[in-house]
Amino acid sequence: MKNKNAFAAGLILLIAGFVATVLTFSLLDPHVYKPPRKRDTPHPVEAVGMHRPDFQLPDMDGKLQHVSNWDGKVVLINFWATWCPPCLKEIPAFIDVMKSHGDKGFQVVGIAIDNRDDVMDFINSMDITYPVLWGEKDAIQLAKQLGNRIGALPYSIIMDRTGKITLTHRGELTREMLLKAINPLL
Repeated sequence: MKNKNAFAAGLILLIAGFVATVLTFSLLDPHVYKPPRKRDTPHPVEAVGMHRPDFQLPDMDGKLQHVSNWDGKVVLINFWATWCPPCLKEIPAFIDVMKSHGDKGFQVVGIAIDNRDDVMDFINSMDITYPVLWGEKDAIQLAKQLGNRIGALPYSIIMDRTGKITLTHRGELTREMLLKAINPLL
């Protein structure tokens, strides 16, 4: 009986998180979502080739971190939330690739679009060692500026050592996909 109640509570939280996200994105910009014309429409790549925007967001201690902190590195910026199952699924791969390729100039930067306390609890439980920035409306606007027009999570971009965006990706980014994208840049 306990397992059924826990499952039901988890399902309710997942649905509530989804509804909250849809409402948040709708309230912030009601013109964000545009249904694709075809089922096989590729991910938007308008940000690919552009130089990274200049931005800063607070880290989990509240200290502002500027994107220039990671100049000269190949950077994965990953927008995520604790209530997003695909987001949580890809994080262990990011930790692993950061450990194996960090000394080669690879850097992961997470940007959480979520409740700060939930993010702190998750970071501590997963032992995330890469920087995690936090933002709500500012982070959503940054994701849009980086090509995430529909507000999908997870959303990732990869920048080369000069700050040029080489990849945008909506949805889960697997370890294999990440390595394929960063190895030529390292």
